[in-house]
Amino acid sequence: MFVKKQASIGRKVARASATRMNGLLAVSIAASLAAGCNLPLAARSTPTAMASPASSVAPTLVPPQPTPTPAPTAIPPLEAADHARFIGDFDRAATFYHSAESDPATADRALLGLALMQLEAQDYTTARATLGSLLASYPQSPAAGEAQFLLGESAAAMADWPGAVAAYQAYLLARPGQLDSYVQERIGQALYESDQPAPAAQAFAAAVSAPRAGDVLYLVEAEADALEKAGSLDAALALYDQVAAGVTSDGARARLDYKSGTLLLVKGPAHDGYTRYVHAVANYPSSSFAYSALVRLVDAGIAVDALQRGMVDYYAEQYEPALAALNLYLSRTPTAVAQALYFRGLTYAALGNTSDSLADLERAISAADTTSALVAEAWFAKADLLAGGENYPGALQAYQDFVAALPAHPRAAEALFSAARLAERAGELPTAATIWQHCARDYPTSEDGPECAHQAGVAFYRTGDYTSAEAQFGVLTSATDPALLSRAWFWVGKARAARGDAAGAQAAWSAAAAADPTGYYSVRGEDMLTGRTPYSGGATPNFAFDLEAEAREAETWVLAEFAPPTPEPLSDVRAMLAADPRFVRGRALWALGLAAEARVEFDSLRRALGQDGPASFYLSRMLLDIGEYPGAIFAARQVLDLAGLDDAGTLDAPSYFNHVRFGPYFAEILLPEAHGYGLDPLLLYAVVRQESLFGVTAVSTSSAHGLMQLLPSTAEDVARYVGLTTYTQADLYRPMINVRLGSAYLARQRDAFGGRIFAALAAYNGGPGNAAVWLDLAGQDDDLLAEVVRYSETRSYLRRIYELYSIYRGIYAGG
Repeated sequence: MFVKKQASIGRKVARASATRMNGLLAVSIAASLAAGCNLPLAARSTPTAMASPASSVAPTLVPPQPTPTPAPTAIPPLEAADHARFIGDFDRAATFYHSAESDPATADRALLGLALMQLEAQDYTTARATLGSLLASYPQSPAAGEAQFLLGESAAAMADWPGAVAAYQAYLLARPGQLDSYVQERIGQALYESDQPAPAAQAFAAAVSAPRAGDVLYLVEAEADALEKAGSLDAALALYDQVAAGVTSDGARARLDYKSGTLLLVKGPAHDGYTRYVHAVANYPSSSFAYSALVRLVDAGIAVDALQRGMVDYYAEQYEPALAALNLYLSRTPTAVAQALYFRGLTYAALGNTSDSLADLERAISAADTTSALVAEAWFAKADLLAGGENYPGALQAYQDFVAALPAHPRAAEALFSAARLAERAGELPTAATIWQHCARDYPTSEDGPECAHQAGVAFYRTGDYTSAEAQFGVLTSATDPALLSRAWFWVGKARAARGDAAGAQAAWSAAAAADPTGYYSVRGEDMLTGRTPYSGGATPNFAFDLEAEAREAETWVLAEFAPPTPEPLSDVRAMLAADPRFVRGRALWALGLAAEARVEFDSLRRALGQDGPASFYLSRMLLDIGEYPGAIFAARQVLDLAGLDDAGTLDAPSYFNHVRFGPYFAEILLPEAHGYGLDPLLLYAVVRQESLFGVTAVSTSSAHGLMQLLPSTAEDVARYVGLTTYTQADLYRPMINVRLGSAYLARQRDAFGGRIFAALAAYNGGPGNAAVWLDLAGQDDDLLAEVVRYSETRSYLRRIYELYSIYRGIYAGG
């Protein structure tokens, strides 16, 4: 029933070529965020020791300015407990919950919050006991329904499926119509796991029909799985076909082919089942389900095209069977087929037979249509194979031969860029510069053309030929894209300064500063004009502001900027949003700790308000109130987009929008950690915003977690280093722990690289070992370091962090 993600397959060179061929509460952030990650500390030699925070207990907010403040009003224990749980200070939260438990007016909610915290800590046995106490002591409490749901969650986590079903059903009785789809889904899963497929199918069907935001095809597929297991094969097949018609990825289509084919082998006619297997093999060869289908076909003695069989075996890393199948196919084909030769070449490469691999790739090149994608794949595979064997001259020549033979091919510019990069990595900077110039001159409008022009300039600059560098950078000073234009003028200024033309450098940096306000190169241009060193600090940040007063000012601006889309008074807009079913469901999910599901509901509502500025403004306020910071930030930006403001213009909008979009969130955690590790708090804010947008349960596609997007292996290493002996992976979703570990890791990289913040950030995102290599190439020039980083993600990361740092500095430290 549960489908694992397809594992990556193939060895480095062959896999790369074949992949090109085949085209205040917790919140979950999708992989669309540009969140970076961090590689294990072991990737670099042992760094210098890092300072430890002043205290290992729950951090207290350190005021940025020692100004007198009125005595604070005592926070009610329940409110203090909920906040402590939100920031991940579970010990303090437990103390406050127990205090609130002693008050009859808050005892039930205190037990509910305590149980939710215990669930977040994965202490399921204790959570069940706490929930049992709540239900026994306060059976008529308004919190009893939520307690039943959490009881179901804890039971399911312990594989107590009957207990989970009973608790979920009790929730449905207590809260009918509120979260029916989500609860029925969980009931279906529990029933399926307890070998009750027929009622499981009914529960999944109920989940599909009940209202919810987002895609429900996976629920339809789960219903089909249950129906098949229950023996209702006709109904299951119909649902599999329904899902297959709706999915878009090749992997999902192959999975549905395999499932429906397997069903048909039981139901009949078997021929139809094998036909679906054949379809998966022929159309989705890189899928693991295609390989499973192939195995079933072979076992049944069903003939399979030898080329398709070889491709599927290759992708499944079954290289010997792949070679046998491809040999059979080629022995039966009078005229060599380029695709078969190409895959046999990749197979030989995977088996370590370089000479036969190169021979087949060259034959594939000769046999392929010169306008096809395959001919380029074969050339690139040849170059990759040669480079993998450290034959850099041969690899470089392969790229250049491809361009010479097929100069009009769509990938010609890419080949030149790759050739130049090979030369650069081999230390042949003049050769690299010449090839990049060739690319920029002959393919100026290609996707790679502008980058080739820039990299040629960087290569000249690194050789000390500043005159040629200036001329090359100058090629892009006529660009219309602000980011390209600011980059060109910034580096023209660098080249002029290097050759002693101070006045010319100042003029170039002025042009850079004006070209793309808030963009990285414009900010660096301003730095050069003012003599400011990046990340040099400055005025003490002042995080004092009255958000409520600013919200009233922003509301006045919104009313003036947008004509209300409906005749209802704007005072009713917030009430209308609060009553929207998507917000109701999202708020209920949020209160139960189901951040991912809640965010789907909130995002659906936000998208529906895509042309409504006032409603988007109120939605931003409402999401901010509950601690859904990413959603609040997106909604606030949506208002500014509707007002027609560009990136620079948004900073001139009412202060409320700046303080929401670039807020000092989690200050009581972040400021002490920054102080303890000697980090600029504005830098730490820039990192957290880029990594997670302040989403507590953010998860990246590379499995980095939490506010500072830590890989589990990295976090475990740092936890040992700082002495967190009770650390578990679940702690990555506790802001207090995540920020402590992330701050420690960033400080460790800073110390390892002699205080170089650009290098520390490159290590944080791209790995310490890689950062050391890049630093060796750049020397003492941080601007050069930001250019010579080989990973495009890390280059973008360095620029974006400095952009965010500059914005935070402008808002909170006077520029």
